[in-house]
Amino acid sequence: MRINYPVNKSDTLKFNLPFVNQYQVKLPSNINLTSKYGTFRATYSLEMERIIVTRFFQLYANQYPVEEYPEFYSFIETIEKNQLNSVIVLNPN
Repeated sequence: MRINYPVNKSDTLKFNLPFVNQYQVKLPSNINLTSKYGTFRATYSLEMERIIVTRFFQLYANQYPVEEYPEFYSFIETIEKNQLNSVIVLNPN
């Protein structure tokens, strides 16, 4: 298995919610995942009337034996599951 070029992605999402003070906000836990294949970080914060989500993904260029594919797949799958579960729950006060 060969990854010819590294991948680096970073994004920040800002959600302006002027009504947020009327709700109890539950943010997902921050994640910091590091393996020999790369890294993934996601942070969630509430600032004033804004929810901020920052994500960083880095995949290292390298050549890996085919036998390591299940471990590589698990790394990617963990990232995907985290992004699917990154739901912000708002409950009325």
